[in-house]
Formats: sequence, structure tokens, C-alpha cells
Amino acid sequence: MVDTARKAFPGKKIIVSSVTPRDDDFDEDIRAINRAIQSEILNFNDAIYANNDNLRDRALYFDSKHLNRNRGV
Repeated sequence: MVDTARKAFPGKKIIVSSVTPRDDDFDEDIRAINRAIQSEILNFNDAIYANNDNLRDRALYFDSKHLNRNRGV
């Protein structure tokens, strides 16, 4: 993904955002995916990892705008 972005935007910083947290059975999988993404980003000096772990506030999970189990996901 970073290589593709680097080719499309040479000389630019690439920001890779982590997968946002979930409040269900998939959350541990997402944590593992984010660890892998973060580890891979360390191989690029022109890429930055944006960690979204600060979005773990349960009040943000059910806002009638984002997908959740009650809204089909």
C-alpha cells in the first residue's frame, strides 16, 4: 500500500491510518492488524503511522452515523 502511494505521490509523506477500534469480537483481530501495519511502516522513512487507539471511548461507538451490529455490520 505504501509502495503504491509512493509511486503515485513521489517525494510526499504518506500517512497510514490504523483501523479504528471496535467494541466486539473483531477488536483483537484489529489490534493484531494494527500491530502488523505499524511494524511495516517502520520500514519507510517517508511514511507515518496514525494510531487511532484514542477512539476507544464507548460513547463514540453508537452515534447513529457509523456502522455497527445494529446497523448491519
